[in-house]
Amino acid sequence: MDIGYLWNILWRRKWLVATSMVLAGVLAFLVVTLLPSRYESSALIETGILNYKGVVIERESAFVQKFQIESSFNQLIEFMKSRTMLQRLSARLLAHDLQSDEPFREPEDLAALQNLSPQFIESLAVALPQDTSTWQMNHRMKELAKAFGYDYETLLEHLTIQRKGDTDYLEVIFSFETPELAHFAAKTYLEEFFRLYESELVSDEERALAFWKKQAEEKKARLDAKLAEIEAYRQSNDVIDIARQKESLLSHIRELELERERMEQKIPALERAIGRLNKYILERNHVRGDA
Repeated sequence: MDIGYLWNILWRRKWLVATSMVLAGVLAFLVVTLLPSRYESSALIETGILNYKGVVIERESAFVQKFQIESSFNQLIEFMKSRTMLQRLSARLLAHDLQSDEPFREPEDLAALQNLSPQFIESLAVALPQDTSTWQMNHRMKELAKAFGYDYETLLEHLTIQRKGDTDYLEVIFSFETPELAHFAAKTYLEEFFRLYESELVSDEERALAFWKKQAEEKKARLDAKLAEIEAYRQSNDVIDIARQKESLLSHIRELELERERMEQKIPALERAIGRLNKYILERNHVRGDA
């Protein structure tokens, strides 16, 4: 196409093109201005998945390694987005806003609080522990969390968890309307995550220990029962235990050999004693003969 011809067409429509550009700029400015401000707080977590001992580079194919790694990251991300995990964060956020003089949020849906008495809310603020390992969210607490915008579904919308490229790191991002809330949510979330993850590891180890202990006890009980059956059969049928009898005979032979050695050690002394007695008898007989 002739560039001059194209330029002439654009020049004849220059006002239309300029107007379109100006309108696009104005609309973009209005959209950015009217949208609420969003603040992000992020953190990196080293997972240790790439150093997983079950993946042996020399023995596993590249496809198997990639599948195992991606599966491990996906499982960890799902765990971090679980309802149990985010309800812990919800408890900490509620505890802050109910106790602090400068809460991050005020209840948006006041109608949802009509069934919650002031005494209940006040007691809840005191009862919410910093250690949320034993904390359970009932229906009334869920209503309160939803009124503040701290329910599971809402928090999940503000949370982004993604792998940082092909590295061993996961990036955790919280996006909220204020930087203070974003920072507090990210910091508190990581505290609760490490606490819950460590608790899960300890529980898994305790369950594994209990399982193998039970297995060992059951095997020992079966072995003892078999040995008891064998012993009862031997006694009832006069079966000779060759190994036990052999061991008994060998022990008796060893005792006899030791006794023989002890007696052989006494022989020289006894021979000397006999010699002295014979000499004494001869001397006595000689004395009597002279008399």
